[in-house]
Parts: sequence; C-alpha cells; structure tokens
Amino acid sequence: MFFGNQIEKRGLYGEEEEEIGKRNFQLTFFKNRLLFKMLGIIIGIFLFNFRLELVSKERLEREPFFSSSGKSFFYYLEYGSEGIGETPISKFSLYDKEKRLLLEISSPNEEAFFVSDAGWFVGVLGSHPKAQLTFYDLKGNRRKRVEVDYPQGYSFSPSGKFFYANTGKGILAFSENGKVVQNFGFGGPFFPSSDDKFFVVRKEDSLKIFKDGKPLKSLPLTSLLFRHLSFSPNNFFLVVGEKHNLSLYSLKETKSLWQKEFPPSISILKVAVDDKGFVFVGGEETKDKRRGFLLILKDGKELERVEIPYDEDYETINAVSLDRSNLFVRTTDSEIRFKIAEED
Repeated sequence: MFFGNQIEKRGLYGEEEEEIGKRNFQLTFFKNRLLFKMLGIIIGIFLFNFRLELVSKERLEREPFFSSSGKSFFYYLEYGSEGIGETPISKFSLYDKEKRLLLEISSPNEEAFFVSDAGWFVGVLGSHPKAQLTFYDLKGNRRKRVEVDYPQGYSFSPSGKFFYANTGKGILAFSENGKVVQNFGFGGPFFPSSDDKFFVVRKEDSLKIFKDGKPLKSLPLTSLLFRHLSFSPNNFFLVVGEKHNLSLYSLKETKSLWQKEFPPSISILKVAVDDKGFVFVGGEETKDKRRGFLLILKDGKELERVEIPYDEDYETINAVSLDRSNLFVRTTDSEIRFKIAEED
C-alpha cells in the first residue's frame, strides 16, 4: 500500500515535472528568441553603423562669380547703370575652373545666362508671354535662337547634355544645337538624374517618373508639402522628402522600399541617398527653438543624428550633398564637411 502510494505520488510528481519542463522549455525558447533578436539588432547596428567625422566648417564667401553645376566653368555678369532686371547684360565673361578668362561678350542683349559643364551656354531674353533663347558654343558663336512660351524656369541636366525649359507647352529638353529633343507634355518642378536616364516632374500630389523620355510610373505624395528629392549617384535609388514624411524608392525595381513619418515638430528640408541606400536628411526641429540637424537612416531606421548649429536667426539648411566619402551640408552662411567612415 505504501509502495503504491509512492507510485501514485511519483506519477503526480512526474506530471508536474513534465508541466514544469514544458514551461521551462517555453521560457528558454523565449529567452533564446529574444537573445537572437537582440543579437540581430546589435549585428544590424554594427553592420550599418556610420561614423561622421567633422572635417571643416567654412563660412561662405559672397563672390561675384556664378558657376556651372559642377563648377567646371565660372562666369561674371556686368549690368548697365539701371540695375539687374531693368536692362540687358552689358558684358558676359566666361572663365575655366581655375578662373582663367576664356571669352568675353560685350552687349550680348541677354538678361540671364546658363552655363553647361559640357562646354556650351544659353542666353535668355524676356519672360512673358515669350522668351528668346540663344545657344552659344564655347567660343561665343551663336548656334541658334528659339522662342518659348510662358517660361517658368530653366536648368541644365547634371551631365550638361541637355538644357531644360519649363514652358506653357510642357518641359522642353534642348540639345546644344538648340534642337528640341524631348517634350515631357506638362510643366512643373523637374529633377533629372545624373545619367539623363530618369526624369521626375512634380504634379501637386504626385511625382511623374520618366525613363528614357517615356512615362514609367506615378508615385503618390502624402501631402502637398513637398520639400526635395534626390537620386543616388548610381541612380538606383530615389529619396523623396516631404515636410513630415520620408520615402525611399528603388528605380531599378520601381517600387517603394520604405516610408517614415516624422512628428510635426520635425521639418525635412533637403535629402540625399548614396549607392547603398543610406539616406541623409537635413532638417529642422522647432520643439524648443529652431535648430538644424543631419539625420542618417538605413532601411527606415535612424542610425545617427548630428546637430547643425545656426549662427544667425535667419540661417537654414539649403543643401545636403555627397561626394564619394564626403558629406556636405550647406546652410545660408556656411558649408560643413563630414567624412563618412563606415565601420566594418
């Protein structure tokens, strides 16, 4: 009888031990899963960690020269006695990147000039209802004159191969000979890629993407508070910054990779993205006082934040750009250069 009771008790204890064992297994499994998850986060942070090294902060000098986009050329404009915008330019002087004089044109009868890094330039006369565009070669010879209706803006492509005019008949792309090689059909703020393969036009609540001059996709915006967009150097990625929203797209697969929403106290101003999908945001926070910051993200996760101090009340962030291993943040008065050290 005693032996049997012992057997009964053993059976009871065995069930309890089995139940305890199950609970211990579940607890151990949960701990291991949590450990692996934390380890994954740590590994992710380790793999994606950036270290920004401040190289310099230089105050911007106000010089009288204008420049082409890549600063291959500089130019100087002299105006008549009545001032800018009231009389045509009296002299146009073009310089190389070492600021050695290449040519001068006296009384060119233009009101503005745009210079390409590819070695040609365009003069503009008039605005509404029509403007006259004059195409010049690097020796100052006139190649062609054309008229455009109701122009709203001009820009060379980053490559310098095309001159874009945002007109009442759409955005027109001109070659160096003054020939229209592409009409995008409608106007609006536009953004060409560095290889001229992609072209983005903002239309109120959407972005129209063109590839090789043909419509590719329309991307919706979350609001009308669009701020900036930028292509990666290899043109695989497109980052879009709205006032409180940030989005990264793959141009190769034409799909959204991630989106991130920011609180109302955070305002996005300028954005950039590198070839690996790291996103750089120049913005402002107005929670306590207005102050600038630089934010680095990967896969929608914030990796590092650096304060960008303002020296003046009117100062703001005007540009964020990449140059190989260097990151530049330009404010109203200064240019801050960081070296990007990727930790292996």
